[in-house]
Amino acid sequence: MTIAGESAGIEARRQRSHAQELRRQAHDAEQRAARFEIAKRTESETAQLLAPLAGIGYHLLADRRWPGSRTAQVDTVVVGRAGVFIVDTKAWREVAVHGDRITRGQEDVTDDIARLADLAYSTEATLADIGLAPGEVHAVAALAGQKRMHARVASVDVIGTHDLVGHITKRGARLSASRVDEVLAAMLPHFPVIGEDAANPPQIVVPTAVRPREPAPTIASLDDELTDELLDGVLEAPIED
Repeated sequence: MTIAGESAGIEARRQRSHAQELRRQAHDAEQRAARFEIAKRTESETAQLLAPLAGIGYHLLADRRWPGSRTAQVDTVVVGRAGVFIVDTKAWREVAVHGDRITRGQEDVTDDIARLADLAYSTEATLADIGLAPGEVHAVAALAGQKRMHARVASVDVIGTHDLVGHITKRGARLSASRVDEVLAAMLPHFPVIGEDAANPPQIVVPTAVRPREPAPTIASLDDELTDELLDGVLEAPIED
């Protein structure tokens, strides 16, 4: 083979390798876009399921920044008489719990749950400054579209999204109305709205309970089970409320 032929062969292989790399990058980009679209849809569905809680005095903080991160977000933080619930929606299928490990199909996703548990611990530390007991902060991994699913891994409750309202309201009224206001005021800067400057948060005089996504989620019609769960949450409150 001549030098020219050898050079042409090297160039052809280089171009093929470059083309393969571009195809791989395009495939990865498509996969990321698909995951983003699924996440966006499932988070919106979770927001709709949680929306009725606002009607019985709960505050829903949606699309908040993960403390200490520039890009990661927390789907929803629920603050109310039952305590604080950090809800992270997971579009997972074939979920199985094996002791202290959790898998989706063949993939071990225990580390994802552990990060959520760490977030709950850091939130407990923040609320300890105002004297709130650690047991009033709860981390929840909500499995999109699932029902009658409940497991516990690394102190995180893994439940179906359709069980969220009942999971929250069954704890009853543990905090007074004034205590809820104090907790809410502490949670707003701890979980800032995505895009806000964490170093210069806005001054809060009267806390805004809900920062809805655009467009705001519609509230689905309430079935009998959901109505009962909401009523339980109301009836657990002191008669003065």
